[in-house]
Amino acid sequence: MKTNNGAATSVAEKHGQIHATKVASPREMQSGAATSVAEKDGDYATEVASPKGYKQTKVGVIPEEWEVVTLKNILSKNIQNGYSPICPEKDTGHWILGLGALSKEEKLNISDRKPAPINDDKVKQFILEKNDFLISRANTPERVGFSGVFRSNDKTYSYPDLMMRFRVTEELVDIDYMENCLKSFRVLRYLQLSAAGSSSSMVKINKKVVENIRFLLPPLKEQQKIAKILTTWDKAIEKLEALITAKEQLKKGLMQKLLGGEVRFDGFDEEWAIKKINELFEITRGHVLAVTKMKDMPTDEYKYPVFSSQTKDNGLTGYYNEYLFENCITWTTDGANAGDVNFREGKFYCTNVCGVLKSNEGYANQCIAYVLNLVTKKYVSYVGNPKLMNNTMGIIKIKIPKALKEQQKIAEVLTTTDREIELLKEELEVLKEQKRGLMQKLLMGEVRVKIED
Repeated sequence: MKTNNGAATSVAEKHGQIHATKVASPREMQSGAATSVAEKDGDYATEVASPKGYKQTKVGVIPEEWEVVTLKNILSKNIQNGYSPICPEKDTGHWILGLGALSKEEKLNISDRKPAPINDDKVKQFILEKNDFLISRANTPERVGFSGVFRSNDKTYSYPDLMMRFRVTEELVDIDYMENCLKSFRVLRYLQLSAAGSSSSMVKINKKVVENIRFLLPPLKEQQKIAKILTTWDKAIEKLEALITAKEQLKKGLMQKLLGGEVRFDGFDEEWAIKKINELFEITRGHVLAVTKMKDMPTDEYKYPVFSSQTKDNGLTGYYNEYLFENCITWTTDGANAGDVNFREGKFYCTNVCGVLKSNEGYANQCIAYVLNLVTKKYVSYVGNPKLMNNTMGIIKIKIPKALKEQQKIAEVLTTTDREIELLKEELEVLKEQKRGLMQKLLMGEVRVKIED
């Protein structure tokens, strides 16, 4: 089987857990036919004749054995809003889930919780049971509609008012299959487009919206096989996430030892020096630059990266046809990321929310950036908008190797570790994207699985 992006043999095939027959989608079978998409309802109405083994429905062409159902049709326990009590500061052995427990693609994270009161009898009405489904009914526009399944037998967990709970009839619906349906692009888009509210930062979905979620429901055995295939991908993703976490912990320990001078490389035994930043660097700042003057991608003319305060893409905002600095350290001066430090190799431009450390003696290097990142957050002012201004940066003291060659050696080791982690994260994103594509095809019946008798 090929994934949606044409990647080679799937994880599931490698593990011998999938034997699938790919059926061309109705659009592929009837190329050129008129197609209409009702985005808000997440429905696809394909105006084509049904190919063999498929039938025409109000949501489009689907396999003959499949049915179109709404969530309301398959509930075994009605949708119920949660309850948010006044929570104590100390642990009570009982918990209420936080909104962060629900995510776009991950399983329910029950470690995102806070203590629940044990003297509030109303909490008992909202104790979660194994296989309860949860949906975020009120949240920011990009997080409303996130869902998860409570899979524990622990009777000490309840859920807050901003979540809904429901159960499905397990004789009709496989729990894992339903979990994937709720996390599919089509369903999440429907929920988020149906959300309403007077505040742009908080929107809500109601019970009727959730009840009207439409699913394609295959026979139970086919649901279970689809879920098993997707679970194989989930396990591969979880394994890679665990490896990334382990690598990040290894890097953390390595940084503490190398940057603290606890571990030294052979050939270096000179005492480290304590220096103020203004003793090592010329301290300056970037310039204002409108986004409209940048290019999204580099060209022969617009070849210099522009860095700002954002965390996405390591602060890369775009590309410009002029540069301000070369081989310098930058830090974010204002906003939520104030104090973040990066070494910028080569020629670059940076905006006015970036402070810049320049050195003609080689101190602007990755090792010093690593050292600074360990301490800068302590100097950020959180009165109003977070800030770490030039004068404060200048008086920060750091302990560093006197020899530039030792600094370079430390930087090489840590940079190699960073690159390993970065490559693993890129691999993880590819794996997730492949799963999204496969999930879409399986849940829409475009890829059929063989059911063994």
